[in-house]
Amino acid sequence: MFGIKQGDPEVCAQGIVQRSSLLSLRTFVLSPEMPILLTSLLGTAVGSAVVYYTSPTLAAVLAGSALDWITIHSLAIDALFAILICFFILCYLETKWIAVNQSFPYTFHLKNNLGKSSFDFQLVVFELWHTNKLNRYGHMVCLFCEQLLWLYIIRITFGLSGLALTNVALGMQAFSFGDMRLGFGTTIFNAAYSLLGMWAFDRFAAVAAIDICKVALFWVVVVRTAVHAAEPLPPVYDSETDSFGETWGDDGYHLIFKKPFAALWLFILGIVSELASGVPGRLFGTALYKALYRAGGFRSSTLKGVDTAREEALSTLKNGWASNEMLAPYFLKSSSAVIVEKAPLQC
Repeated sequence: MFGIKQGDPEVCAQGIVQRSSLLSLRTFVLSPEMPILLTSLLGTAVGSAVVYYTSPTLAAVLAGSALDWITIHSLAIDALFAILICFFILCYLETKWIAVNQSFPYTFHLKNNLGKSSFDFQLVVFELWHTNKLNRYGHMVCLFCEQLLWLYIIRITFGLSGLALTNVALGMQAFSFGDMRLGFGTTIFNAAYSLLGMWAFDRFAAVAAIDICKVALFWVVVVRTAVHAAEPLPPVYDSETDSFGETWGDDGYHLIFKKPFAALWLFILGIVSELASGVPGRLFGTALYKALYRAGGFRSSTLKGVDTAREEALSTLKNGWASNEMLAPYFLKSSSAVIVEKAPLQC
């Protein structure tokens, strides 16, 4: 029929190719990679829309402002902000994929950033991921810089009312930790930081000021990501056991020479996750608490002490996730898990 002979090899071959293509497409659609791809595209679209409607830099460029090096740099960081929003969405919807790529997504969940138990959880995790002095002190200095820059970026992007609402939200979060002195101290500090940012940057034109802050924020985050190279590579999520591994790797800088492309990928992902961890409401409260504890002699009657948290983190590194009741539900979901004795990490 239609000039096609039964059993024509060419037609049979075409049919096989078509069926194989359909099978491959069906396999891809039903595979785990497809939801991750769709979620990533959705997250990127949401992030891009938010940046499009809120970025003063983009608005100025679309209105005909000249493109210079700082403006181009700032627009690139706007794109990074869009990816940041996508990252937060993936932390909720694709936690295992984020975990496989050596980032701990549960610290970004809202429920783990409110309340006394969440504060203790964040503090122990911070000590666990920052055992090296260079890494710890580098993070402390950078987080204080980032908070100032973030607050001013919010001030220009959303106006004084947006900055005021941000301060109210941060104050409510601080009081949720259950220590009144820390709550008042954090609220006052954020308000003072907001005023300091306005005093330092309001002398510039609004778009120029926010561009300076975004460029500075990016490079501070790059520094904070780089100091992680002094830290052992953390264990990653194992899909077979639905748990994180027990083994910590070599110091990160060794990976640069052994697997440069893997190191580059981790560095890029690290910039996104470190940028996310510096957003107001994430790690700054922990950094301020540690600074008050070390430099100001502050001691809380309700929250874990910094020394206690550090001892708990080091004990977990030595004895495994099962030895820590607070962390085990997140890191160790396998019912057959047992405590594994390991040599203490040298710090």
